[in-house]
Amino acid sequence: MIRNAEIQDSREASQLIAMIVRDMGLPLVDRLSEEELLSLIEEAFLTEDNRFSRSHVRILESGGRVAGLALIYPGRDASRMDRHLSELIARRYPGELMVFDREAEEDELYVDSLCVFPEFRGQGIGTRLLEALIREAEASEWNKLSLNVERTNVNARRLYERMGFRVRGETTIAGHLYDHMTR
Repeated sequence: MIRNAEIQDSREASQLIAMIVRDMGLPLVDRLSEEELLSLIEEAFLTEDNRFSRSHVRILESGGRVAGLALIYPGRDASRMDRHLSELIARRYPGELMVFDREAEEDELYVDSLCVFPEFRGQGIGTRLLEALIREAEASEWNKLSLNVERTNVNARRLYERMGFRVRGETTIAGHLYDHMTR
């Protein structure tokens, strides 16, 4: 079952988001313990109007457990939401300045993150989440759904291409080169 995230999903959603954020090699993230990172993401998840807010999270349950999630929001809202997330981080870690790279165009509905717990991988969870996001985009005002894929992530790229995404350019996020794909 795919559904909007709820308050009670905060810990599992934070664990999934943390997997993605850890892989990015951000200096602040690298200095935080696992519990500090989870606490920060959980606070963001429970706070409105930032990229990790629960209103942007779609959950896929399997066997009554959270198996994976997708984070999705309008590209036109990214700058405002990232400013709010930066302010949340600065309140927790005074003097810490977090600057986010532009990841989506204003006219795109952006898939920020797609993550599946390791024990659920290889079961079509990512495909089902993407199918739901495509339906959501088609039922809304958005005619462009976009995401970024790290060039070395061939499994993800294969999935995205199978789902109709095509490379439209490249972008650098946190010092890593990504292909920007749209559908």
